[in-house]
Amino acid sequence: MESNTSEFPLFNRIVVFAISLITIIAIPLEFWHEYKSQERIDLVNNILLLIFFLISCFGMWFSLKWKSSTNLNREEASDLEKAIKARCSNETVTYRFMSGLKQSAVHLDPTNQKIIFFNCHVPRRFLSITSECFECSLNMIHAVHLFRYRGESLTVVTNVGRAVIPMNEPASSNIKNKLLEIAPSNKDGFSADDPMMGLVYVLGALTGLFTGVYATPPQADPSTLSLFLIIGSVIGVAIAYLIVWIGDHWIQVNLAKHIGYLTLGGGAGLTLSELTAVLHGINMMITITLMLIGALLGLGYSILFAKR
Repeated sequence: MESNTSEFPLFNRIVVFAISLITIIAIPLEFWHEYKSQERIDLVNNILLLIFFLISCFGMWFSLKWKSSTNLNREEASDLEKAIKARCSNETVTYRFMSGLKQSAVHLDPTNQKIIFFNCHVPRRFLSITSECFECSLNMIHAVHLFRYRGESLTVVTNVGRAVIPMNEPASSNIKNKLLEIAPSNKDGFSADDPMMGLVYVLGALTGLFTGVYATPPQADPSTLSLFLIIGSVIGVAIAYLIVWIGDHWIQVNLAKHIGYLTLGGGAGLTLSELTAVLHGINMMITITLMLIGALLGLGYSILFAKR
């Protein structure tokens, strides 16, 4: 029986394709209706429609072109892994785990100074898919990030991609210790692969949204406000990535982790302020104070205790 290893199942493809197709048809009709009605052309509204049209075109392409991470059935995957092990020495440390619905593995060969990722390494390319087999030397490992959230996981960053390895199997401690030993801490260019980058993007988007609200003219209509919010969030995410990149390449500091913990602390402070609002009502000063305290505590924890 073949395992379902598709990262984008057929039903999802159909849904994305149908929504994209309807949008692609509807938006030109809206443009045509506005043109024939001879009303004043709403430039901001047309820009928003154009953005959604481009997103829909991308969604249609995505639904048609996206491929599953592997088409191997269980027997073929087993044969491939046997061939991989045949290329390794007797000192090889093997760790098998489930990655989604896929059987994955990591083979660390200290004798030959190489590591082989089976069904878990993703190249650093736009819309890349999981490689069935990726092999590299140990000196091509840039970093190993230990991430704790509902269990532990390791993000192994190579010079061309990364692999996320869940540490939920009994034999995980052995491979974890060996990877953490060999991973250098002085190479730049790996912070963007830190698991905390998601929180960095969240903070950038939220900052951009609030900036967009502040920058919107007072008498603006809803469509103008929407345009400012979209532009603000996109610029905020771009600036967040740029800050992490500068920390990586210029000052050799993993700012992704520090900003991530700062965001977590600020979010915890916001949650606490909502709880206090139930008892004492909404107080903006209390909300801001708790968010700042939480953010500083999160940043302090990242600097003092989060080593990786």
